[in-house]
Amino acid sequence: MARLLQTALLLVVSGACLFMAATAQTGTSQTGREYHVSVHGDDANEGSQEKPLRTISAAAQLAQPGDIITVHSGVYRESVQPPREGLRRISA
Repeated sequence: MARLLQTALLLVVSGACLFMAATAQTGTSQTGREYHVSVHGDDANEGSQEKPLRTISAAAQLAQPGDIITVHSGVYRESVQPPREGLRRISA
């Protein structure tokens, strides 16, 4: 009986650990917003794929930790200074 209880407890703890690990890996990407930047955009736009921003700097000003900035192909001649921590660069 004690062995059965130990096995059941081990399964419950293992399941909880797996659930927490899966949630931690996907938590920010599910809640983050995606901003789009295009040379054909406008910084007055909302940053959606249909209405992209014009500059990377404008997207960096709007972005919060966990958000994604998608920079579409083109030449962007600007210096970007992210206004807060938690932003990182990912090259495609």
